[in-house]
Amino acid sequence: MKIRVKNLVVIPLVFIFISVFLINSNFLSDATTVENNSLILLSETSPYMFFEKIGEYASNSYDVVVVDEIAYLADGDDGLKILNISDLTAPVEIGVHDDGGEATGLFVSGDIVFLADGTDGLEIINVSDPTSPVEIGQQTHGTVTNVFVDEENGWITSDGWLALWDISDLSDPDPMLYGMPSTQAAGVHVYDGYAYVAEGTSGLRIYDGNHTEAWISVISTFYDSSGSTYDVFVDDDIAYVADGYDGLEMLDVSNPSAPVEIGQYTDGFAATGVFVNDGFAYVAKGLDGLGIIDVSNPSSPFEVGNYTSLSECNRTFALSGISNYIFAADIHNGLEIIEFSFDNDWDGLTNYEEIFIYNTNPLANDTDLDLLTDYQELMIYSSNPLIPDEDDDFLLDGEEILGYYAPTNPGANATGYVLTNFNDSDSDDDTFIDGIEIYYNTNPNDVNSYPEPTTVTPPPVTITPPPETITSNHTVTTTVETGYILTVTIISISVGLLIMVIIRKPKK
Repeated sequence: MKIRVKNLVVIPLVFIFISVFLINSNFLSDATTVENNSLILLSETSPYMFFEKIGEYASNSYDVVVVDEIAYLADGDDGLKILNISDLTAPVEIGVHDDGGEATGLFVSGDIVFLADGTDGLEIINVSDPTSPVEIGQQTHGTVTNVFVDEENGWITSDGWLALWDISDLSDPDPMLYGMPSTQAAGVHVYDGYAYVAEGTSGLRIYDGNHTEAWISVISTFYDSSGSTYDVFVDDDIAYVADGYDGLEMLDVSNPSAPVEIGQYTDGFAATGVFVNDGFAYVAKGLDGLGIIDVSNPSSPFEVGNYTSLSECNRTFALSGISNYIFAADIHNGLEIIEFSFDNDWDGLTNYEEIFIYNTNPLANDTDLDLLTDYQELMIYSSNPLIPDEDDDFLLDGEEILGYYAPTNPGANATGYVLTNFNDSDSDDDTFIDGIEIYYNTNPNDVNSYPEPTTVTPPPVTITPPPETITSNHTVTTTVETGYILTVTIISISVGLLIMVIIRKPKK
């Protein structure tokens, strides 16, 4: 008998098909994407960054510090501004302290704001009630441009001097406890008892504040003739220096008396301010906006984000976590609040979106390994980023959408790719699934092109039933020996007669 097979689906061939694909396909790595059927290798494996300005407060901001839901601004001629930022999209001014001067720097410690207020000197303001700030101390010695507080010491840059003031009595700060000429002192940061001072063209100077000499001891000077230092931030024995057009410089200051430059990043911008948090340096670039530099390895820094929609960024303050925000002090536009998001796998979806919304892998741009990035599946093709073959036709979604390279297939386009419908296992409705048609080199988009039916002639089958034995007994015949019956009969009669004789009595 002949059996005509119309749809030939051979399971072993399917496994071979998939195995060959897995061996020969170039799956996307963490730093690749697909474009026009090509694999594009991205040059950086660092997190990509998304920026969005979500709030602003118009003013002339020189410096900003954020504590909980309150932002404190050094606001130039307008003094100290206090903003409620519980709604980051709409910061609200709730307090002001302005009695002259020009506020260019500030330091916040608990409920106290130390304000560098220019010709008004150092002002000490109680902000326990942020809606009603109260000045509790002031010292007008010189033009104060910046301040950093370390316990009961206030490090002040003022009128060509770096001064260490005694602020143990907040109502009466004692100026010039120690002093040191410093003609260009701009930014100051205190770390482990040492003051690191950005001194313009003089570079970075390190002062020992652990002693009580009449003059602060200069223990080290790092000169960089090509730059002009504006700001410094010290963390974990590394000094991060905003060095003007020399960009961001990293110095090993584990030995403060002998700082060593270990890294630098510059791309032509002028670094004017720096804030470091959780392995990233947030750099104010003046007219070039702000940049985020990955400094997790200080000897090999690289930029992961750049935001240029600022007028003139002077200082930055950053909060990081699941939601990340930069508070930029823009001299001309005021406070600008910028939300930024990391995209570690460069797929166009933020880590937050992948983890909390789409349930995809934030460290792999193609979670289901179907040759489409998670972003492409969700935002362009409306496919499922967690299922590699949605229509179960033995072709990955990416092979159907971007094309399967089969240049000899009659359905191939000019570049040799066959495109099929990833939502339909049989694109041409000819009862052959697309993967089988491509395997047999027929056109999966042409109903008249399909694998030739295969005729199979099976070998003849001989059926030999086992032998059957049937015995029917309809008549039962019993033969008894005659002599046996006669003997039994005689004995029975004899016994009966004997009994009768014994029982019966004779008649008299």
